[in-house]
Amino acid sequence: MRDHPEEHPQSENRLDMLAQLKAVEGDTARHRLAYDRARANFANFAFLDHSIEWLRSAVGTKRKLSRVKVEQIGSDVNLRAALDAARQRISEIALQVDAIRNAPRDPKEAGKDMVAALRSIAQAGAPRIDLRRDGDPARLHEAVFSGTTGGTEGAIAFLVWCFASEIEAKLLAAMPSDAVAERKFGFAALDQARAALLAAERAEEAILCAMEAEGVSVFRRIDVDPRAVLELV
Repeated sequence: MRDHPEEHPQSENRLDMLAQLKAVEGDTARHRLAYDRARANFANFAFLDHSIEWLRSAVGTKRKLSRVKVEQIGSDVNLRAALDAARQRISEIALQVDAIRNAPRDPKEAGKDMVAALRSIAQAGAPRIDLRRDGDPARLHEAVFSGTTGGTEGAIAFLVWCFASEIEAKLLAAMPSDAVAERKFGFAALDQARAALLAAERAEEAILCAMEAEGVSVFRRIDVDPRAVLELV
């Protein structure tokens, strides 16, 4: 308006327009501040959704829960440095858990699981023969066109049931003949790694509690184990 006065209303109206513009700018600034606060609060409490979901599941299954005493952090500890070290430890253990979980499996064990999955699908697709029915005791039209369990998935399950033996033979033949597990980890190794991860997260939570007691607010990780936050086992 200052640079091109000829393109704008008369001067008596400009002050009114500028006042309206400043009012809008003030509203925009307030809304932006509220938005930034909302985002900060979401980041600070995003971990709660996972924790609430876990707690509801535990209560729904009537799982027995016990309280875990939070470790007390000494007053001479540098809490910020301790938190950085704890989170570094958590990252390292999480990598170990992933390595164990994704390690190559024993081919025989993998073959058994593969066949079990196939047979489960075949069983779901098995037709229900009823000799009291006229014309189509096995409801084959329904099995082929609608699926015995409904929809396309049911029709595919029916075909798997029809050719289960052939599919099983092909799956086993497709298994690499030279497949050898590079690393063999049992369930015990995975359980131990997960237990170590939970212990590290409990240590992290103890540090966060100590920091909060000193008036320092620190965001919790969104993927933190709910048991560490809720102090439950």
